[in-house]
Amino acid sequence: MEDRSVVVIVLDSLARDLLLHGMDNGFAPSFDSFRRRGLFFPYAVSSSATTTPSFVGMLTGNYAIRFGVRTVRDRVPGRLPFITELLERFGYHTWAEVTGPLMGEDWRSRFREYRYHKESEEGVWFRELLDRVGDVSKPFFGVIHFWGLHIPRYYRGKRLLDYILYSDGKQYLKALEHLDSVVGELVDRLEDSLVFITGDHGDKVVMSWLKSQVVNLYRALKKVPVVSSRFQGLVEGLGFIGHGYKALPEAGKTSIFFIGDKAGVPDRLVSNIDIPSTIVEYLRPGLNKCLGLKGLPLGLEGSRDDRVLYTFSCSVHDRNKCRITVWKDVDREETYFVDNVGLYRDRIGLLDHVGREHVAVASYRLRFNLCLRRLVG
Repeated sequence: MEDRSVVVIVLDSLARDLLLHGMDNGFAPSFDSFRRRGLFFPYAVSSSATTTPSFVGMLTGNYAIRFGVRTVRDRVPGRLPFITELLERFGYHTWAEVTGPLMGEDWRSRFREYRYHKESEEGVWFRELLDRVGDVSKPFFGVIHFWGLHIPRYYRGKRLLDYILYSDGKQYLKALEHLDSVVGELVDRLEDSLVFITGDHGDKVVMSWLKSQVVNLYRALKKVPVVSSRFQGLVEGLGFIGHGYKALPEAGKTSIFFIGDKAGVPDRLVSNIDIPSTIVEYLRPGLNKCLGLKGLPLGLEGSRDDRVLYTFSCSVHDRNKCRITVWKDVDREETYFVDNVGLYRDRIGLLDHVGREHVAVASYRLRFNLCLRRLVG
């Protein structure tokens, strides 16, 4: 079987609703072409509402919380295998280009090449990347992380006028329009490759100018501790802010483009933990079950339409406080706030769907190695 190069492009904070708005209103013509060119899954959910655990899901095919990774502060167990290890056994060259600050230094050892860039340096490293993907001697697996959509959420104005003029929705669409051009140029260079484009999580970004001013006032008043504590609860309660532990379910809503051999817009619920399963199924059919991946291959026969998926979001300050969104069917969710994941797991059957929290990494590694030894050699 031909070994095709694989690239996973992750747009930080890719919100489903704003992506669809951008494609339908001329802000994202490249993404609109991807929608017709490959498989587009508008109803995708992220395995986590924050970056680090979500990336673990995309690179292992498992929920990160199973291995104790709940927030950006948690290190990924060194013995937890990534799909990069599997692909390297198949002769792939693996690399990552990262622009956000939320993937730790311990990730470097998971790739043959790992480069961190400042978002402001995009013009330099992106040109170098285009040259590299166009001149390769063997198949590669690449992960590219763009932080541009996340930046508007961290806007810091220096004048009161900045807060008045600034609008979440407008800045977000402007950033989306820029990334549409960049990603479009990149995908054009990736001929005969399997390309995935998705978000590590979604976000709640308001389009109303008036609501934006409430959010901007909130950001300005955060510098005043006595005021911000009460105002924060009001703003979040109104649903104007939606990313992180106190986020609304919008933080779990994203989309997935899969540019391969098929085209269409399947009306089914999928997750970013399905990406490793899809890669394995295309390159080595039959290996998924042996490896114990939780995801299901995208766009292949036999994928289930009726699924139960989860989005975990845990507090950075208190790892035992988690919000768990349970997704059933397309775009129907139930959200629970819990103080103890173990008790909640027993109540809704997470044990069956996700597996025991803090799975022994050593036993998972043993299964992984035995599987490769039997099927890869």
